[in-house]
Amino acid sequence: MSDQAKAREEAARIFGVGTIEEGGRIRWPYGMEDPLPWNRWTRHHKDGTREQHEAEWARQTASQAVLMDWVGKYDLGYIRRACCPKIITRKTTRGCHLTGARTCLRQDADCLDHVTGWRIGRQPVAIATDAYRTIKAMEADAEKVISMLGDDRISFTVGNSWYPGGLPQVVFYRSDIIEMEPARPVSEVPEPWRS
Repeated sequence: MSDQAKAREEAARIFGVGTIEEGGRIRWPYGMEDPLPWNRWTRHHKDGTREQHEAEWARQTASQAVLMDWVGKYDLGYIRRACCPKIITRKTTRGCHLTGARTCLRQDADCLDHVTGWRIGRQPVAIATDAYRTIKAMEADAEKVISMLGDDRISFTVGNSWYPGGLPQVVFYRSDIIEMEPARPVSEVPEPWRS
């Protein structure tokens, strides 16, 4: 089995695979999905070329590899319905909408976009979030979220995400269980998100 096939098999194990009606594709987190096959891609890109399609595949595959390297580094499992950092203060992977919580922090912090939840075993340990905001704005929002949580076990780190656009990323994590870093260092965040 090739390295690429092994990596896709591992991704399928972590994220799951869609039904036949969904095309049987890996259920990557939002923004990380495989590009459409050439025959379907051309329906959406009438003037698209094979080279553009191959470039999109290469960009997306590189981003998926960054994500898989990060997940593998910490041996994480995916939480499909993570909504905000409150989930990592709990013992189970239930999001705010499943616990009857009156407030979800997602409504109160602009940095909570493209949220993905991560666990070790059944214990939620991290939330990664990538937003179209500057590093300073992400840091300020993360401080606000930490203050709203009021839980000394929760820490955060800022860096560059696995998303193809190179968005700033905040990783909130349970510092009593694990020490974490973002997918890529903050020095790799491209302009205009750097300021």
